[in-house]
Amino acid sequence: MIKKKWWILILVGILLIGMGNAASATSGGSHGASDAKYLPYDYVGGLSEGYAYFCNVSDDGLCGFIDTKGNVVIEAQFDSLYSFAGGLAPVSKDGRWGFIDTKGNVVVPLIYDDVAEAFSEGFVAVAKEDQWGFVDKTGKEVIPLIYEFVDSFREGLALVLVDGKYGFINQSGEMVIEPQFDDAYSFSSGLAPVMKDDFWGFIDKSGNLVVPYQYDLAYTLSEGMALVLKDFAWGYVNSKGEEVIPPKFEMADDFSEGLAPVMIDGLWGYIDKTGQIVIEPQYPIAEMFSEGVALVYKDWDQGGYIDPTGKAVTGFNYMSASSFSGGVALVTDGGIRSFYFIEHPLKSSGTGTRETTPETKPEEVAAPEKADAKPSSNTILVNGQKIAFEAYNIGGNNYFKLRDLASALNGTGKQFEVTWDASANAIRIISGQAYTPVGGELAVSGGTGVKTAQRTSSSIYLDGTAVQWTAYNIGGNNYFKLRDIGKALDFYVGWDAAANTVIIDTTKGYSE
Repeated sequence: MIKKKWWILILVGILLIGMGNAASATSGGSHGASDAKYLPYDYVGGLSEGYAYFCNVSDDGLCGFIDTKGNVVIEAQFDSLYSFAGGLAPVSKDGRWGFIDTKGNVVVPLIYDDVAEAFSEGFVAVAKEDQWGFVDKTGKEVIPLIYEFVDSFREGLALVLVDGKYGFINQSGEMVIEPQFDDAYSFSSGLAPVMKDDFWGFIDKSGNLVVPYQYDLAYTLSEGMALVLKDFAWGYVNSKGEEVIPPKFEMADDFSEGLAPVMIDGLWGYIDKTGQIVIEPQYPIAEMFSEGVALVYKDWDQGGYIDPTGKAVTGFNYMSASSFSGGVALVTDGGIRSFYFIEHPLKSSGTGTRETTPETKPEEVAAPEKADAKPSSNTILVNGQKIAFEAYNIGGNNYFKLRDLASALNGTGKQFEVTWDASANAIRIISGQAYTPVGGELAVSGGTGVKTAQRTSSSIYLDGTAVQWTAYNIGGNNYFKLRDIGKALDFYVGWDAAANTVIIDTTKGYSE
């Protein structure tokens, strides 16, 4: 949780430019306001949720925020800051940190020595005098600042350091896994990597060791896969703790959109979740996929984007670049005032809407733009418990409000978070992460009339990957086919005709 001043990043960038672009004076260096494509700010970074931060030496080094059109939305007034996440951003003045919203309103007072970079599950870590705790989105200190170190809440638990040992607390501040580990990382998909006596294994939420201490290093799961290091080689274990890709790579990174960067013979390529190479190692640098593309470098100063087949979708023109966020990326040609935004090369517009491709499933093409939605009369059991949903039958399939389903599955092994990215008109689903209620979940109107369902125009992403699910908007809410969700998150969806009952069981896998 150490923060870096923006001017340090600029200095590093200038040094890199001096080393890697010395022979190209026209493409590097600084640019004036007359260069139309360049943003008129000394440094721009942290693109997220439709905003990026900017800093100018002429403003005494202070920083603020712009939108993706380059308009200033929050004036330069902060000494240091980080990206927006969940509509909030950490900022500091005079060495004191807090959080602001997208209008610049302070929501967590600037009174802390340090803060985590983002809220998670409604809480964020803050510190005073090297003691860490948590505040909520109103700024209230909900867990006392008594820990030597903490990490963000994941799946209802947070890592804490007490007397040099790591354990886990719940959102009430109760210690549920006693401090006993020499090192550890957060939970994901029900597992957390922990270390004792210089070796790493994995525990479950009860603190039981499910993967023996056998690795030299292990990281938190991403998309159900965790990086592990053994005998100087990297591999992956899955959410069951099984070593599905044996350690054999020189270096590796997390999975994103079903692919992971790996290094072989000093060059980076990509593998799928079976360990098969899908993009041959050929790059000195390769980043994770985001919104269907990945940033790679042909040389240290020649960055560009490729698709999941390895096809280049842009030129290799960028000294540095960000991942795409909401159909936009931030790139630089090198040097101060060399930053500008580009639109996604595979999107029909900057809104995040994916172009129609020949791979679109027939049932998705055939699904009508409008349809009758009949209130469902079925009984619905979730892990044996009867739960009332505002559900509809459309074309013979059950459709559920996404946030209702997320609320009902919260705390189970198949829980998922739902977020709305207004700038990209995108619904984002994050598997394995606890759901954050927004109010109104599982409210049932009791109406019996047929309603008109309109195909949703929003893009849908699961763990960062665009998915082509059939979804309808009914009365301002998005409803999803239950079997689409069950199949994607691998939980059982069944039908008991005799009892007129839909059965959801998160302890079993999906089956057709």
